[in-house]
Amino acid sequence: MPNPAASTTLQALLQRRERLFRVKVAAMLAFGLPLSLLGAALLATMFWFAAWRGFEFWLPWWQYFAVLAVITVPLLYRLELQTAGRYLSQTITEPAHDFGRGAMSIPHAGGWLALASITANSAQLAGGLVEIFLFGPRMVVGALRQLRFLSQLGPIERSRAAQVVAALFRHDGGLEIAKLYSGGGTVGELVPILAWLIVHRWIGVREAGDRAWLLSEAREAIQRAAQRAQPA
Repeated sequence: MPNPAASTTLQALLQRRERLFRVKVAAMLAFGLPLSLLGAALLATMFWFAAWRGFEFWLPWWQYFAVLAVITVPLLYRLELQTAGRYLSQTITEPAHDFGRGAMSIPHAGGWLALASITANSAQLAGGLVEIFLFGPRMVVGALRQLRFLSQLGPIERSRAAQVVAALFRHDGGLEIAKLYSGGGTVGELVPILAWLIVHRWIGVREAGDRAWLLSEAREAIQRAAQRAQPA
């Protein structure tokens, strides 16, 4: 059976996963940009329908859409940059139904607390709607952040990355990062390689930054490649 940790096998797998990563980022941009207009399209439809039903004047739908797109798209991107993908968790801190039960337990609460409970649920519904509108901007921002990070790493020597993967493949429980230096290279050379492998879903690194391991999916991909290379 061919050595699964052979340099040629690993470099081919590195190149394949890098191509898949580029396709994923391109897909995030291709789908995220039009999805960024989802909020403007929905709101434009609501305003257009309300004007058609309740007012004497009636403007074409695209005019509502154009105005709302100019307003909502920058706001959504700004909100996504501020919340870093955690808008819903930051906005809704406790379930509204808990508030409702607490309000209804107060004697003689009447309709006011019931209305307050409905308002709290409405706030959660609005937060969920904004979260849906943020789906497109989140994809675009995530793709651009990954591309920016990779550009900051600079050129990565694929043969050295393959050596790191091979070393981790031989140790199921992971390896101290200090031991990876003994295989050659300096800290300044190895850190960008480790970061590149993390982004491309090859390795994991402990939060303390002192130990690395090969991800299960990466190990399985190497084993499958070795099996395919085995002569019949």
